[in-house]
Amino acid sequence: MSGALASMLERFLASRQPLLDPFWGRAFGCMAKSLGISGAVGGQSVMLNARLRFPLIVAEPVLRHAARRAGLLPLVGHGVEPVEPEAFQKAQASLELATQAALADPEVMGKPFWVHAALDLLQEAHRLATARARTSAAAASGECDPALAALIFLHPPRFDLTRQHERPRRRARQVSAHRRAGIRPKEGGVAGIRQSRSLEDLPDGLFSEMIQPRMLLANKLLHEGLLVRHRPPRRDPRRDLLAVALQGADRDDGMGLLVKAAWADAAIRLRVALSQMGLANSDLVWSQQGCDATVLDCQLPEPGLGKLPPLLIDGRVRADMLMRSRLLPGFVVLPGRTASPAPGTDPASAEAAAVLRLWRAGLAPLAAARRRDPAGLAADYGRRMVLLCRPATWQTDWSELRAEMSATLGRALGGRAHMACLTWRGGAGAQAPELSGFADGGKELHLTLPQPSDEPRAEALAEFMGALVLWMMDVTLEALDVAEA
Repeated sequence: MSGALASMLERFLASRQPLLDPFWGRAFGCMAKSLGISGAVGGQSVMLNARLRFPLIVAEPVLRHAARRAGLLPLVGHGVEPVEPEAFQKAQASLELATQAALADPEVMGKPFWVHAALDLLQEAHRLATARARTSAAAASGECDPALAALIFLHPPRFDLTRQHERPRRRARQVSAHRRAGIRPKEGGVAGIRQSRSLEDLPDGLFSEMIQPRMLLANKLLHEGLLVRHRPPRRDPRRDLLAVALQGADRDDGMGLLVKAAWADAAIRLRVALSQMGLANSDLVWSQQGCDATVLDCQLPEPGLGKLPPLLIDGRVRADMLMRSRLLPGFVVLPGRTASPAPGTDPASAEAAAVLRLWRAGLAPLAAARRRDPAGLAADYGRRMVLLCRPATWQTDWSELRAEMSATLGRALGGRAHMACLTWRGGAGAQAPELSGFADGGKELHLTLPQPSDEPRAEALAEFMGALVLWMMDVTLEALDVAEA
């Protein structure tokens, strides 16, 4: 880089307000425009922690692109043939102009680059903040997956217009905010006889107690208590819906990447839908091999979002909800590679063990936050839903897949659960990848991924993602009805 660019980068790295830097600070404007959010990326304090990664994530690629675009690169050093001052200054000026153009318009570097750079900086800031809070050494920096980041922010789903005008799903009969307030109703049967001094138990007093004189009745109530029928209160679950998605695909699986991006979009819409239905005490979990599980609750930070139709969330509102949902940046971190099963291992046993590990890993953050035993955590929820996502290694119908999932998870589910599965195959040679979805209740999905030769590809991909997101939302909300039946 030229001396002027180096001086401006040094000033940027030493600044306490990097977003306001007149030259390199414009990179954050490109990030915000590419993400489609209404405010800045992270804020001053967040980006202040990540500024040391800025030269590697942003400055070096921008300078490399500027040198390629200018066609000239001034080099200074021992053994370099000297260049005329005018030619050297011309090369420096061309490099500076090309760098300035790259920081002025997001289209120069491309929106996928700026989306990836923004999430990488957020991940670095989050890593350092977590390490500082735990007063321990910072863990190794995790790189964000550029393909997943681009799919989430630059390829939003497109829904069928007829579905957007449907009436919202009926309000669930279990309304957590009201049913759990105040005294629990006594709706259970008689479990025995006990002594009580509570006025609330007077209606359950035995006939032999109630026929006594009023003074004697008052004396017994104050001192030894009356014999009353024991009616245990109805056992309301502590939470509403637990929806867990288990990703069994490797990180290099392209269809698995599309499924993961679709789940992120469906999750932010489900948060709104469940909150509108009075099921705000619900949790959405994504568990994948090689990375930490992602947990989203349904407590909306802004009350106004609860009035927004879930299928009409789009544009800047959608981008803001993604950035504020605690989904990012951890959700887009590139997962580690999964270890292959040991030679001679039964494939079915290895698959069952992997699914059980994913389930336990998904519930681990919830158990740690609530200081509960993971083994009994699922029983706290009134509804449970499991979505298994994996490539189809052999031909299996839904009844067999359902039996395998039930046998694998078993008691870990804590009761009855609504189950669904996404499988895919193809992609080799000229065969287009095919995605199939099955769920309890008979709701099936069959999609074919659009090929690069298809025109227009962007619209076809948006419709593909829209159909997948709608199916995920439908099977998740159907868990409420099936569990009540």
